[in-house]
Amino acid sequence: MDDDEEVRRFMSRILERNGYRIAEAASGEQALRVVEEFEGTFDLLVSDVVMGEMSGRDLATALQSKRPDLPVLLVSGTANRSILAELNPDGCDFLAKPFKPSDLVDRVHDLLAHRS
Repeated sequence: MDDDEEVRRFMSRILERNGYRIAEAASGEQALRVVEEFEGTFDLLVSDVVMGEMSGRDLATALQSKRPDLPVLLVSGTANRSILAELNPDGCDFLAKPFKPSDLVDRVHDLLAHRS
């Protein structure tokens, strides 16, 4: 989830090329609707931190309140790891922008492997 379409598509392409199935959202509110309407479960939330109406951290908090075991990767060019405070510490990570595609894939892989 990222409100910047170019960044969102970039991250989606990277993850899809590495075998992950992706559902995109341009806002926190849209992401909540996607999760609610999806028949099944999501394995991971990847979200930008700074967005319009709802921050990535607020989205993560809302989703983890319903599913505490949901891993979260927060991405930002302005925030730092302290943004992870109050989220499930076992299933959260932070990735600073700009990042290499391999950094994104490695973090996603590590978060998903950790919950197995």
